[in-house]
Amino acid sequence: MEQTAKKASLVIVKVTSLIILAVVGITALLGGAALIIDPSGQSMGLNVEGLTGTMFYDYRAPGIVLFLAIGVLGLSAAVLTSGNHKYYPLLVFYQGLILTGWILSQIYILPSTHFMQAVYGMFGIILMLMGSYLLIKKEHLNIYY
Repeated sequence: MEQTAKKASLVIVKVTSLIILAVVGITALLGGAALIIDPSGQSMGLNVEGLTGTMFYDYRAPGIVLFLAIGVLGLSAAVLTSGNHKYYPLLVFYQGLILTGWILSQIYILPSTHFMQAVYGMFGIILMLMGSYLLIKKEHLNIYY
């Protein structure tokens, strides 16, 4: 009975990870694409003056990083997790690490912050915690579901 409860908790954590990976991945693809298409940022309510004092003169390069590192990698991690890839707990953890690094970089580089940075930063931390939990519990229970 206890083994069943532990497996159920793993499924809940895995599904929650999938939801977060999908939401973050999709929004990153959309946001990154918008910044690539319109590097001025105006279509997203941004202006290039928000980049004053940074190494960027427009939003194209950050858009490409957002699209690839958070969007493509995030959705790839979601697909591999849903397919029970052998290393999916590590993929969840690493995508959380990448997302957290992205947010911390924004906070460090940009002169102003936005409350959504806190939301996505929390998603990154949650993904790291969930990936760690999945890895530890999955190894401990010797299960591959």
